[in-house]
Amino acid sequence: MELFDQYLAVPELSLNFGDFKPVPDVAVFPKSALGELRAMRTKISIPPVLTIEILSPRQALYDLFTKAENFLAHGVDEAWVIVPEIGSITVFRKNEQQKTYISGDVRQESTGIVINVERLFTV
Repeated sequence: MELFDQYLAVPELSLNFGDFKPVPDVAVFPKSALGELRAMRTKISIPPVLTIEILSPRQALYDLFTKAENFLAHGVDEAWVIVPEIGSITVFRKNEQQKTYISGDVRQESTGIVINVERLFTV
């Protein structure tokens, strides 16, 4: 079974964790949660297994790092912050120091999703 058969990547989905109402660039959920997500419609309170934020020219990196830490505090397994200008992916995991990759593979442990940094930023 392929990863895409097991997980659903949703862009710009409004999440609602009470005091924290983020809209990640991409949220990855197990497809097994699809029924619950549909039932919730606009108030998605199920934490995704992975969130991905992509730094845009009008955003502050500090704000995205803070948002990533908040995702973890609200049950997200892992949060990635992608910085296209320097070709990096910073990975946030619970109880671990954040780690920034500028080459090689970045693997999301619970899903098995792998992104190669060089391929991601190759035009």
